[in-house]
Amino acid sequence: MNWFETIDGYCERIDASFWSEPLNAVTNVIFLMTAIWVLRRDGLNYKARALAFILGMIGIASFLFHSVATAWAGALDVLFILLFTLLYIFVATQDFLGLSRRSALGVTLGYFPFSVVVEWLTLPLSFLGSTRIYIPILVLISLYSLILNKKFPDVSKGLAVGALLLLSLIHISEPTRLRRISYAV
Repeated sequence: MNWFETIDGYCERIDASFWSEPLNAVTNVIFLMTAIWVLRRDGLNYKARALAFILGMIGIASFLFHSVATAWAGALDVLFILLFTLLYIFVATQDFLGLSRRSALGVTLGYFPFSVVVEWLTLPLSFLGSTRIYIPILVLISLYSLILNKKFPDVSKGLAVGALLLLSLIHISEPTRLRRISYAV
């Protein structure tokens, strides 16, 4: 694999130049700003600090990916998103669901087979292109929102909003295929 090979064919990218995807690049500053805002708050525990730090790293890595569009930047972006996802699952399972550290770790590791199953189930949705990899996270956020609805309604609402925001990031890469599917239904 050539780690310096440029990647094209997604989002708003039109060529391999640095500012060829300005909207995606600039919006990643929000991740970094949010991380800084959270880290400046007093009384945060180490879990919140770790999540905020990784969120900032997502902002940096995603900015790089949407600017230089290379395989190494894409891998870095995916790595930090995965780290954030796994840490959030662990923290949410332990803190909101009240499971032990061992059980929370088991649930967290369960994300891997869960995502493989969701990936397999969504194979027919090829029109979602590369954004299909976010479907397991979308499903998981939605499940946690439903599970936490009675015990933590504010957290549940926040997760529902997060799921909607993630849904807005998913793009359709083959609109003609989608039209053919809708006509068939």
